[in-house]
Amino acid sequence: MTLPRAVIDFGEHEFAQGLSFVALSRVRTSDSLVIEPFPDERLTALGQAKRVQAMREEDARLKRLSDAFRQAVRPAMSASGAAAAPHG
Repeated sequence: MTLPRAVIDFGEHEFAQGLSFVALSRVRTSDSLVIEPFPDERLTALGQAKRVQAMREEDARLKRLSDAFRQAVRPAMSASGAAAAPHG
């Protein structure tokens, strides 16, 4: 459901994980959005959530795996004369 305008009061705590994001995503532009006070403690708590920490650990694991793969593939590609694919 998309709304033309919205006033969002985030309150003191997150009722369910991701609910704040869903509320923000209901409007098309930030010009049509008013956000009531959002305590700094909420931002700190979001960063310390177990699910966020697990996502960070998984991202780091995938980066290590990708880096190891690239290191393993480069010598083989150089030996075959193929150009290495750019990475980012």
